[in-house]
Amino acid sequence: MHDADKIGAVTLRVAQWGAGLKFRDIPENVITYAKLLLLDGIGCTVFGSQRQAGRSLFEFVAGSGNEKPEATIWGYGRKVGTRAAGLVNGTAAHTTNIGDTHRATLLHTNYITPQAAIAVAEKEGKRGRDIITAIIAGNEVGTRAGIAVHIALEGGYFTPESRGWHSTGTIGALAAAVSAGRLLGLNADKMVQAMVMGGAQLTGMYRPCGPYMGKHWYAGKAVANGIESAYLASSGFIAGYRLFEDGLCYGSGIISPVHELEAASRRLGTTWETLNVDMAIYPAKKTYYPNLDAVLHIVKSEKIRFKDIDKIVVRSAFMTSHAFGAFYEPRNATEAFNSLRHAIAAAAHDGEYGFAQLEKKKFSDPEILAFAKDRIEIIRDPELEKLLPEKWPGAADVYTKDGRHFFKRFDYHIGQVQNPIPKEEVGNKFRQMASMVGDKNADAIIDMIDDFERLDDISRLTRLFRPMKARTVV
Repeated sequence: MHDADKIGAVTLRVAQWGAGLKFRDIPENVITYAKLLLLDGIGCTVFGSQRQAGRSLFEFVAGSGNEKPEATIWGYGRKVGTRAAGLVNGTAAHTTNIGDTHRATLLHTNYITPQAAIAVAEKEGKRGRDIITAIIAGNEVGTRAGIAVHIALEGGYFTPESRGWHSTGTIGALAAAVSAGRLLGLNADKMVQAMVMGGAQLTGMYRPCGPYMGKHWYAGKAVANGIESAYLASSGFIAGYRLFEDGLCYGSGIISPVHELEAASRRLGTTWETLNVDMAIYPAKKTYYPNLDAVLHIVKSEKIRFKDIDKIVVRSAFMTSHAFGAFYEPRNATEAFNSLRHAIAAAAHDGEYGFAQLEKKKFSDPEILAFAKDRIEIIRDPELEKLLPEKWPGAADVYTKDGRHFFKRFDYHIGQVQNPIPKEEVGNKFRQMASMVGDKNADAIIDMIDDFERLDDISRLTRLFRPMKARTVV
C-alpha cells in the first residue's frame, strides 16, 4: 500500500497513471494524432541536425570521448550513449522552431518525448506500440504539469511581470522522464523517483536566451535529463517525494506564484491533452503565425504584387510579449526568425514563408530590408487581446499604392487544432525538412510512422535517419 502522504496524493496519482498506461487504453484518434506529431518531430530533428545549434551539439558530443553506441543521432546516423543522443536530438529539433506547441503551456512536445522515447527504445529493443504509448504518457503528464504551474501565464515570459520560464526546458525533463520510465517498465514507486528527478531539474530562463541558441539547448538538456532520471530511478535511486505538493505547486511556487495542484492529475486517461497540441508551418515565433496567415491570405487571394504594396499594418495581440520597436537588420537566420518585420516583409515579397525565407539571400535582401524598416507598422490591438487566451488571434491591413485597402483576421492560425493542417500537408512538410535523407527514405519513414504500432524493430526506422546529401547550415 502506497503512503499518499509521504509521496503526495497528486504525485502518486500521476506516477501510477504514467506507469500503468497501456496501448489499448489510448483512443484511436489520440494515437493517430500522436503519430502525426511524431513524424513532425522526426522531421524537425533531422533538419535541425544541420543547423548551427544542432551541429554544435553533435560536435560537442562527438568530441567528448568514446560513447557506447546505444542510440542514434538523427541526421548523422552515428550512435552514441542514450543520454548524449537525447541531448543532441532535442537541441536539433528545437533549432528549427517549426514543431508543435501545446497552446495552454507552450510546451513543444515533439522536441522532447519522441527524442527521449526512441533513444531509450533503441537501447532496450522496444516496439513501436511501446514507443507511442510512452510518448503519449510523457505528453499527458508534461502538459498537465505546465497547466498546473501556470507556466505560460504568471510563470512565462509574455508580460514583464511574469517569471520568465521557457516551458520546454522547464517542464520538458518531466515529460521525458515519464516517457523513458514507461519504456523501462518502471513501477509506480520508481516512476515517482523518475518524476521527482525530471521535475526538479528546471532548465530555461527565457529572456536572456530566447532570441538565441540557448533555448534550443534547453530542449536537449530536458531530453537528456529525463532519460538520466528514468535510468537512475530504475536502479533504485531515491531522489525524494511530493514533486507537485512540496515542489512545483508549493507556497509561492518556484515556477509561478499561481498554481493549481489538482490540475496535474485532472482527468488523466479521460481527456487527452495530446489532442490540444498545435502544429506549425512557419519557421517563426508562434505569436507571428496569425499575422503571417493574414498577410499571405491577402497577397494570394487578391493577387497583389510586392511592388504595388504601399504599407502593411500588423495588428498584434502579443505586443507585451516581445519588443516590436525599431527594426534591426538580421545578421543570421536566428535573428531573422525572431524579427516580425522581416517575416512579414519576406512573406509579402515572396508570397510564401518557409525555410527559404530564412536564407542569407533573403535576410540580407535590400528590397526586403527596406520594406521591413519603412513600410511595416506594428500596432497593439486591444480587441484582439480580449480574445486571449481562448483564441490565438492576429490581423493585418495591406494598403496598395493605388489606394486599395485589404483587411484579414485569423482567430486561429493554420495548424491549430481548430484550423488543422491536412495529413497530406504534414507529409509534404516532413519531406521538405527531411530531404537530406533522400526521397525514398523519407517516404519509407512516413509509411513506418503511419503503421508505427506494428513496427517490431525500431532500428529499421532509425537507420533511415542517415543523410544522403548535405544541407546548407543556417
